[in-house]
Amino acid sequence: MKEVGCLKTWRGRAFEVVPLYSEAGVATQVLVKRKRDDILLDAGDGVLRDLVNIHYDFNRMKGILISHGHFDHIGGIYALIGFLRMIGRKEALPIAVPAPGSEVKGMVRTISTYSPGGLPFNVELICLNDGDEVEIASTKVRAFKVIHRGSTAQGITDPIPALGYVLQDGERIVYSGDTGYFEALEKEVRGADCAILEATHSVDSPEAPEVHLVESDAVKLGKMARDYILIHRTPKGWE
Repeated sequence: MKEVGCLKTWRGRAFEVVPLYSEAGVATQVLVKRKRDDILLDAGDGVLRDLVNIHYDFNRMKGILISHGHFDHIGGIYALIGFLRMIGRKEALPIAVPAPGSEVKGMVRTISTYSPGGLPFNVELICLNDGDEVEIASTKVRAFKVIHRGSTAQGITDPIPALGYVLQDGERIVYSGDTGYFEALEKEVRGADCAILEATHSVDSPEAPEVHLVESDAVKLGKMARDYILIHRTPKGWE
């Protein structure tokens, strides 16, 4: 592994995992790279800036996998699609979302009315449920349901549609998305070449197990994989 900023990256034979940025309640975006094309995991605020800062070739982006509709995971979609329009993208952009995907649908609908004639490329919204599979640029993607509620100053909110993802093409990458701890998550992570796991809380929290993972649980899960990366930490001073 190496580090980009304070986040570890991972490189295998088929995939490279590059967390661009990830802090709980701020933004998360992780780039999964292959030899010729890439898939973006979540698209929080600042994702466009983060990609531009690494001199990214946007022609490589073949799809986006959204774990859930909270603002810190979808807040950058509007700017990213607007930028792709500006640079003249023509290739369709698949965006997978947990069904029904209302939040992302609304954002895409809004940016599609940005100018007369709409976007010059098709945004293909793919609504997924537990166990659904899709192929993006020859990478096999399977969605699995995770347990997640929102957390605000007013308290814990109701459960929301939330997914983790398994990406497979010679190697297996597992992305937990935002999730509390549940036993079936062990099955998804076990034996993965790289597990990308949220570790929001450094110590036990009353929010667990239905909101976020505690770091000790994330490490326990990570050790079931061949390697792992911890993301979605709480910004310093918030806990």
